[in-house]
Amino acid sequence: MATAAERLSDALIRHQHDIESLKKGTANEYVKKLRREDAALVAALLLALDSFGETGDAAARKIKRLETLIDNLLSDRRQLWVKIRADAQSDLKQIGQMEAAVAQELFEESVGLDEFTLPALAAAVFLPATRDSVWLGRTTAEHLKLLELKERSTIAQSIRRGVFEGMTSGEIVASIRGTRGFGMADGSLQATRNGLSALMATAVVNAATTGQALAFKESGVITGLIWVSILDGRTTILCQGRDGLGVPITDDFPKDIPLLSPPSARPPAHYNCRSQMEPTLRDMGIVKPHRVFVTDTRTNSKRRIDFRAEAKTRAGASWSGLTERQRRRRIRTIANEWAAANIGTIAPRATYSEFFARQPESFQRNVLGPSRLKLYKDGGLDISKFVDFTGKQLTLEMLKGKYPTAWDKAGL
Repeated sequence: MATAAERLSDALIRHQHDIESLKKGTANEYVKKLRREDAALVAALLLALDSFGETGDAAARKIKRLETLIDNLLSDRRQLWVKIRADAQSDLKQIGQMEAAVAQELFEESVGLDEFTLPALAAAVFLPATRDSVWLGRTTAEHLKLLELKERSTIAQSIRRGVFEGMTSGEIVASIRGTRGFGMADGSLQATRNGLSALMATAVVNAATTGQALAFKESGVITGLIWVSILDGRTTILCQGRDGLGVPITDDFPKDIPLLSPPSARPPAHYNCRSQMEPTLRDMGIVKPHRVFVTDTRTNSKRRIDFRAEAKTRAGASWSGLTERQRRRRIRTIANEWAAANIGTIAPRATYSEFFARQPESFQRNVLGPSRLKLYKDGGLDISKFVDFTGKQLTLEMLKGKYPTAWDKAGL
């Protein structure tokens, strides 16, 4: 029969899929907020550029008028960003509350704490918890403000360059909005959308982690937390090094679990981070289920595209005569072959470093690159050495200065 720790671990892993869906859904909603206002921005820009015209002003006068035009143009955009920050604060507070409630349910179902409730964690607790929570050195509101300033600077620069290089209004608009031939993805506004999507997805992870942490703290049966990273080819070097490291909360935290440094580190460790903190219970000394790993550096969407392309290549000329159902069957065959070759399991206490050491050199090279791979294999550097204590990846020059012996052994 599974122990409480096993049941809780399994439940948290299953819930991670829900968080992934929540991340994507929230990010998409905020991108839609921007898209809905893009048409108004473009229309106002065209009108402003047409009225700007050629008046024969001296350069200084022209520059002053242009800056006034830009400031007036972006005033409505500023109000949009004010609303986005307010909406984010509200939404993330609700996510924190929801995740605390989920953690409560998981404890009740997995651990059997029928009396475990969160009466003290009212809505007022989650507002400062999510609003003031810092990830990657800033609060979510500060991240959003920086993204707004970056967008403003990019739009302003596109207008200035276009006006003084004699571009038409249509050409200036295209540089900002994008062109239809590229699905509007080649304009500067697309960079803002991409940034907002990644930002909000990461903020959801932070809010979820914050909510769960509040619930874990109230439980009274947690001895500590363990950093759990996804085992695949897209795991960042930072999360590779932190996987399996723990943060004690009580004195009976398992002594054989290496400690996280700094102990305050929490997911998200970077944009689009998929790691989580798993609580350890007082019956942690059990055999937990093996962890699943994937030896592939491609994203899921890229894999699906490649599976279809390979199925089409194998079918050759007969592909055009297949029904869509027959094509899907061929694609599933390719996907099953890939799964058999790339999906496996590893012991529950094994870290990413141990998982990585067992992988073929082709996988290791894709993840680390040729120079770091030589430092790893020939220089004897563990993958955790490729980042500093803040989690920033060290450059090759920094690694050479910090680990000269390993550098010489690697023959670099």
